[in-house]
Amino acid sequence: MARSYNYATIEPGMKQIIGIGAEGHAAVLIELIEQAGAFNVNELLNDDDFITARNIRGVGVCAATDCLPRLAKELGIRVFFMGLSSVRTREKKRDLFKKAVSCGLEPFTIVHPRAIISGSARIGRGGCVLAGAIISTQTVLAKNVTVNIGAMVESDCIIQAHVQLGPRSCVGSGVHIGECSYIGAGAYVQQNVHIGENVVIGPGAVIVEDIADGQVVPGVQHNLAGQNRTKSKSV
Repeated sequence: MARSYNYATIEPGMKQIIGIGAEGHAAVLIELIEQAGAFNVNELLNDDDFITARNIRGVGVCAATDCLPRLAKELGIRVFFMGLSSVRTREKKRDLFKKAVSCGLEPFTIVHPRAIISGSARIGRGGCVLAGAIISTQTVLAKNVTVNIGAMVESDCIIQAHVQLGPRSCVGSGVHIGECSYIGAGAYVQQNVHIGENVVIGPGAVIVEDIADGQVVPGVQHNLAGQNRTKSKSV
C-alpha cells in the first residue's frame, strides 16, 4: 500500500520558508510549495557566480548564503529547501544543506502528489520526490536526496545522503548508492550493484558492475554523423 505524504509537518509559526540555490530546480519546488499552500517563499539565497537570475517565479534572489544565521535568528525563519540539483552543484548542495541545519533551520521534505511511494519506504529529512517518481518496497532514502521526474527506485535500495537521481533514471532492487553521487537522466543501475561516494553516472548509461568512489561514467553521446555511441568505462 502506498504511503500518503504531506508536503511537511506544519507547526505554529512556520509560515516563511527560504530556498538555498537558484537553479531551475528551485522554480519547480516553489511551484509545489505554492500549490500546497503551506508556506510563503521568502527569498532564494545564491552564491553561485554562474547564476545571474534576480527573480524566480516572483521570488527574489539574494546574492549570498552568509545571511543564513541572521534569517534564522532575527527573522524567525525556521524552514528551508534546496534549489540545487545539477551535477555541477552536487557538492555545494551537500555543504549548504549542512550549513543551514547548523544554523538551526529545518529541511523541508517535498513529495509531489503524483509520486508513488511504498508504505514501507523511508524518506529522509529534506528529501525531494517529484512527479511520476516511484519509490518501491523497503527502500531507504537518506537526507537531502532528490528523485527527479519519472525516476524509479526499486525495492530494498539504500540511497545515501545528498544523492541526486535524474529524470527517468532507474535503480534496480538491492542497489546501494553512496553519498553525494549523481545518476544522470535515463541511466539504469542493475540490481545489487554498489555505487560509491561522489560518483557521477552520465545520462543514459547502463551500470552492470560496482563503481568505486569518485569515478565518472560517461553516458550515451550523439555524434555529428548521427550515430549513437555508449561509453561505459570509468574514467
